[in-house]
Amino acid sequence: MIRQDLGTRRDRDIVKTGTIQLPSSIQSFMQTLKISKVGDSLSIVLSPEILQKLQVGEGDSIMAIETVDGIKLIADDLKFQAGIEAYNKVVNKYSKALDELAK
Repeated sequence: MIRQDLGTRRDRDIVKTGTIQLPSSIQSFMQTLKISKVGDSLSIVLSPEILQKLQVGEGDSIMAIETVDGIKLIADDLKFQAGIEAYNKVVNKYSKALDELAK
């Protein structure tokens, strides 16, 4: 059996789902999304519940962000995008110095 490392979570907060144990907070919002082919691309359909939780609708944009836990979807936020772009500029400009500091 696979047991996901949940750090300091207590066993009472765990809900068994198949062979992986997940926190109960994840269990309440887990949905399976189907991948479909549209032209030369692949797409997923978001349920009304997911759209409501993201507070987005037709024509809006969402961002997919890679985290240590996987991919996170968030509503497109111009301030967040500007912050990421500024971060990327600094990392690119000072990459050698950052590499040295990381040693």
